[in-house]
Amino acid sequence: MSELSVAEEVVGVLLAEVEAYGAVPQETGAFLLSREDAPDELSLVAVPGSQGVRRHRDLFEISGETMAELFERAADEALMIRAQLHSHRRSAFLSRTDLEHGFSVEGFVTCVVPRYADPPREPALWSWWRFERGSWNGCPAPVVTPGACERIDFAGGRRDGR
Repeated sequence: MSELSVAEEVVGVLLAEVEAYGAVPQETGAFLLSREDAPDELSLVAVPGSQGVRRHRDLFEISGETMAELFERAADEALMIRAQLHSHRRSAFLSRTDLEHGFSVEGFVTCVVPRYADPPREPALWSWWRFERGSWNGCPAPVVTPGACERIDFAGGRRDGR
């Protein structure tokens, strides 16, 4: 697998989401996507609203029906869901819930952003894992590159394109 890259504006959208829910305080999350013709360039971020989504101090959960909405949209638009990201109140680790109910799919990447009320600004300071050969293994953070972000809102999220 090639090295992943993430557009600067994607990082900004992710930090804004994490901080907004971290102030409540609640975990939140998002998905990083790429176009099929540039599979290692993460320039799209899918941000869920509240339909089929549960956010609590130490839990972020999305229903299967809500995930199906995102997967259908990705398929319709020839997009690849490459990574899932969610926040934690304190440190960045894979919790029992993450390990038992996360996307344990070969090659899939997951990320945990620590300290959701005041997260580190650099993705290299978040924790990244890739599912390989039946287990989650630490992997390098994507390289941050100049670039714009396309925001995809789902699960009753805003639709104004910001």
